[in-house]
Amino acid sequence: MPNQYLKQSPLLLDRFMAKVSPEPNSGCWLWTGSIQQSPFPKYPGYNGYGSFARPGKSKLAHRASYELFVGEIPDGLHIDHLCRVRSCVNPKHLEPVTRAENVRRGNGGAYFRDKTHCPQGHEYSPENTTVKPISGKPNRFNRICRTCAIEYGHRKRQAQRAAGLFHARPGRPSPEAQAAVAEALRCWRLSKQPSSDLDQDPLNSLIPRLWE
Repeated sequence: MPNQYLKQSPLLLDRFMAKVSPEPNSGCWLWTGSIQQSPFPKYPGYNGYGSFARPGKSKLAHRASYELFVGEIPDGLHIDHLCRVRSCVNPKHLEPVTRAENVRRGNGGAYFRDKTHCPQGHEYSPENTTVKPISGKPNRFNRICRTCAIEYGHRKRQAQRAAGLFHARPGRPSPEAQAAVAEALRCWRLSKQPSSDLDQDPLNSLIPRLWE
């Protein structure tokens, strides 16, 4: 199938191949052009993927390679690197797959799939684990630690009581009172206190009774 981008710019293929360095042992086409780097080390995102400017906008180099040499990428599919080398743009090493399959094959999917404990150290056992659908993302779920969820609910109610939100008073709590509850919960998340310290934590002193 003739590529629409080659029709628009016949020199596009030459410009693309000028940024490719074949690796003789693995067969990878290593991208020597711009390589994406995330400004946030904790969230690598597209780190290591090449970037190529085609007519209209910049595109990930491996996706541009598939469109140049194979054809259009079917809607909703991702391009998976069969060689597991992010900077490779060899069309023979690329395969369109669903997002779920792409995550399953990748290191990121294995990292989360192999987790046995939550960040607070509670085991992801069948009795202590529940799933929650991700809003706006069909067929995607988050794994939730029941112990952490119960503890969070306890702290939230404690903060609301300290701000007077559970008292039968006319009117609604002021924005300051609601902000105080949010701030107390934020401080708790940062402190990461164990459940045994809940009663000793002077949470009531953090939140005044603010009402309109």
